[in-house]
Amino acid sequence: MEYLLALRMKRKERVYKQRTTYLSLTEKDCLKSLHLPRHVVTEVCHLLSKELACKTTFPLAVRVTSALRFFATGSITSAEGIATRSMISFVASVSQELVRHADRFIVFPRTPASQDQVKKAFKDKFGAPDVLGIIDCTHVVLRAPTENCSMYFNNEGSYSINVQIVCDASSKITHIFTHFPASIPDSSILEKSEIPSIFESDPPPDGRLLGDTAYPLKTWLVTPFSKPKTKPELSFNIMHLDAFEAMDRTVAMLKKRFRCLDKTSGPLQYSPDKVALFFAACCVLHNIAVRHGCPVKLDEDAITRIRRIDNAMHMPLTEPKTDTVAVMGRAQLAQQLCEN
Repeated sequence: MEYLLALRMKRKERVYKQRTTYLSLTEKDCLKSLHLPRHVVTEVCHLLSKELACKTTFPLAVRVTSALRFFATGSITSAEGIATRSMISFVASVSQELVRHADRFIVFPRTPASQDQVKKAFKDKFGAPDVLGIIDCTHVVLRAPTENCSMYFNNEGSYSINVQIVCDASSKITHIFTHFPASIPDSSILEKSEIPSIFESDPPPDGRLLGDTAYPLKTWLVTPFSKPKTKPELSFNIMHLDAFEAMDRTVAMLKKRFRCLDKTSGPLQYSPDKVALFFAACCVLHNIAVRHGCPVKLDEDAITRIRRIDNAMHMPLTEPKTDTVAVMGRAQLAQQLCEN
């Protein structure tokens, strides 16, 4: 008995390893490591504190810091002192809880006041009248899925999901639709999303979306002229191209801040559902950062590179259906813009 007691007394006390969280980082180091300032990370911790408070013995700040570091770098090994298994669980749980709050941060303008605000911003910034958003799709590269692998094979020769985004003039994301493989055309994703039901409701929103030639021309979704010939058509296409810059900047900001979404960081080693979850979580974080006025340093080369990569992965376009009423409406809009 005394021998056993002595063994118990000699047993070392468990020592918990000190782990780095954003709280121990300077503002500069926090931006460098997590691509978000400390006050934004604090808000994220407060946002998730109720849901994540009692799920593990790890402090909330450790879990949030670990997940944000993964989003910022795309690397699961970049967090020191945390086992890979724990790190993966942190990323998954933080992503799930962020997405639970998506309806609070990713909001399409449906009220007259919010629509007027969005339209004014597009008009003031790009000269585009009655625009409620820009719609487009972007690819997120992942490893070859174990099921329906061929569906995720893109035109560039890698595997990806194709995600629909709507943004406003300030690069705030107002809608996402995330669960489609690379081979599904943008127009088909649009048809399956809630966007048509929003614009075909009674009464419909007071405005329109702008989209590229991957989409069908509709009364509420205006695409550029494929072969502009007249001065009004050329003027319209210039306006459309200028306004579309909002989408290019939004996607570039998203993928530069959250490198896990950028092809140059390598394919994500997760299932399509997990990658879609990560994308949605990053969109919530993006909108929080935009609301706080947290910039991402972008140059034209970075925007062009990301756009070029996306274009390379998109499947070849098919001729979309045309709507006669929409064709006439676009022509009238082009004429009005030219006259003004």
